[in-house]
Amino acid sequence: MAFLTKNAFVLLVTSALLAACGGGGGGDGGGSGDSYISGTVIDGYIGGATVCLDSNANGKCDSNEPQTVTDASGAYKLNTKGLSTTGLNIVADIPDTAKDSDDDGKTLKEAGKTAYTMASAADQAAVITPFTTLVISKAQSEKMSFTDAKPKVFMSLGLPADTNIQEDHIKSGNGVVASVAREVARQLQKAQSEQASNRLTAINDYINTRRDDFGKLVGDGTELSNVPTSIANVADGGLMRYKMPSTKTGDLTTASAMVFTPKGSAPTGGWPMVVFAHGTTGVGSKCAPSNIMQAGYGYGYDGLIVLLASYGIAVVAPDYEGRGPGIADGHPYLHVASAGNSMALAAVAAKKSLGPKLSGAWAMMGHSQGGHAALAGAQFSDLASQIDSSLSYKGAIAIAPASNFSLALNAMLDTISKATDQSQFSIAYDTLGTLNFYASYIAKGSDSTIEPVLVDTVFAQRLRDLHKSSAGECGDTYSRAISADVAAFAGTPQATPAKYPGVIAAKFNKPSVQRSLRALEPGTVRLPGNTLIVQGADDTTVLPETTIALKNLMSSKNSRVTLNVYPGAGHTSVLMVRQAQEDMTSHLRTIFQP
Repeated sequence: MAFLTKNAFVLLVTSALLAACGGGGGGDGGGSGDSYISGTVIDGYIGGATVCLDSNANGKCDSNEPQTVTDASGAYKLNTKGLSTTGLNIVADIPDTAKDSDDDGKTLKEAGKTAYTMASAADQAAVITPFTTLVISKAQSEKMSFTDAKPKVFMSLGLPADTNIQEDHIKSGNGVVASVAREVARQLQKAQSEQASNRLTAINDYINTRRDDFGKLVGDGTELSNVPTSIANVADGGLMRYKMPSTKTGDLTTASAMVFTPKGSAPTGGWPMVVFAHGTTGVGSKCAPSNIMQAGYGYGYDGLIVLLASYGIAVVAPDYEGRGPGIADGHPYLHVASAGNSMALAAVAAKKSLGPKLSGAWAMMGHSQGGHAALAGAQFSDLASQIDSSLSYKGAIAIAPASNFSLALNAMLDTISKATDQSQFSIAYDTLGTLNFYASYIAKGSDSTIEPVLVDTVFAQRLRDLHKSSAGECGDTYSRAISADVAAFAGTPQATPAKYPGVIAAKFNKPSVQRSLRALEPGTVRLPGNTLIVQGADDTTVLPETTIALKNLMSSKNSRVTLNVYPGAGHTSVLMVRQAQEDMTSHLRTIFQP
């Protein structure tokens, strides 16, 4: 996972997230008996929505109910005319003529969206968001209070149970939270279009129907072929398929994972489990580790599997969404929710498959892209516990985890643009190759999300053509193709790195593209369990400075996290450092203690 060379890195410091204020009413002028509730309707900021006090509790705005219309910034000021709001909701009816600030001036219809309804409790109506709507829907459908429904909703979305229900997630700058909100809004639209009778309860019913199959095993487990001898000597290997939500559609899709269990019978009480995530191998289904292994090309993490199995730990190794045997292409590369669901639901599926052979204690672990996935899995670990209460999440080990994508890619663009003489060209062309590789893979992965990066806009012709012809190739193959293309360009007359027709900086930094990048960031919310981050001091792929920034972000979110940096270790060689291995096994022993 390569994002910066040491020469290219520019470390920026961002400000702390803003906290949104609570809402409320109260008179502020007007006629006798007037009272007001004011706030904002948000997926992006939604202008042209009708907001009303749902006095008859039918989940929509009727003509005889107090109502108003949001302005272009999503703001509303509703005169409730002195009516009691106790136990009532504020409803936002959003027609397809409304405009969402995420859609660059388009109406919902022009952006390919449909009309939908959101709501919030009248006494908590400063913001009306997909989150407040889910809480209302769950409370009404399952006959519970708003207060009791809230933590259940957030935990199922991979967000902390104490997430601020009144946060303006756009103003706060939390890209992951905003990304989840956009995905929930699309589910709202789909659920409500299919069930018009009660639009508020529709979304909870829709989600519950899908969630009943989260982690469900698909068919019987199969044996793995061509398992490396080193692993086969200490563990039995198999392949399982299971259900998880599609990041693009919200519907159920099939994922796959390899399962390695220590040789011999499980101990009394069962083995603890590690869900292990691999580094970048490509975005195509053929690039899944299980496919690569069974094709006879080995497994790059056999040493770690052997280490874990020798300590009596069962290992589950997901292929990630959109990759694996018999699975169609569609991998949302580095997307937090996709990786988180893939990891957490692999744990659910493994428990269904292995039953009492597993103790229920489990942890995340991963390297590079997999380090990112381990943190994403930690974020979604509460979802696994909701589905199977026997699963007890303990913590994670993230080895050289990928992070800080926008900063890293922009720093590369800066290095390339500033290379003005021959002495700087070698570093700049190396940086150009790295930029092209990861920008292309991120763009290709975004095709499998609700907000694809438009490569015809963001990439100039040379990179655009290379991306369209070859981005589906696996990592080594695509990296070589990019290197060859950069070298061919460098050999043309008057070539400079800055003249390469690749990533267009101005388009790359458009809000829609930056939103997509922010949705990839790990560690932006408080993570449960005890996390160890392992980093090589000489890593030129994921730089120590990047990982230090990630660790500091996690600490600021009150995650329990330790960072160990190992002198002389690089991106891959850190896996073989004896002290790092001892520290990782010690961490696992500690978190798996009864």
